Amino acid sequence: MPSLNCHQSFDEGVAMRAAYPLCQGEYKLREFRYRTDQILSELAYIREYKSGRVDRWGLQFCTPLCIYLWLRDVPENLSYMIAFNLLPSIKALRFNGIEEARITPVLSLAQRQAKDVVASLEDVRQTLRRRIGVEYNRMRSGDPTLEPLVKMAVCIADDALCALGLPPEREVL
Repeated sequence: MPSLNCHQSFDEGVAMRAAYPLCQGEYKLREFRYRTDQILSELAYIREYKSGRVDRWGLQFCTPLCIYLWLRDVPENLSYMIAFNLLPSIKALRFNGIEEARITPVLSLAQRQAKDVVASLEDVRQTLRRRIGVEYNRMRSGDPTLEPLVKMAVCIADDALCALGLPPEREVL
């Protein structure tokens, strides 16, 4: 399968969601939040592992030998998740009883923010494809490029939850 860039992954997520529309929004929005928290936890652990502060046994989604593969795929996967789960879940909140008039401005803002995040993810994807060592060095120095972008996606979800009066701290199990 040819490698997709982040914009193509996003478009694929939009197309897939069109085939499987949501009938509830809050659950998928919280699930997106939970999944991005898992990505953040793994990125933090990889950062600590690459800095020599922890051993390899705490890795959840990759082995020490395939960290570079997992990191390399994060931008495309997150772009897909934004298109497939985040934005459609905000739109589907009308099925949770939230008025369309309240959803529309929140969705509009989320779409603009998501566009910026996907563009930034594509920049990082290109860097990771050329030289993964750059990200390892940035992780060791405490200035990773992926973590802030994942946090931006988390903020989009949290902002949507807060703007619509839904408490963001509830977890999906």
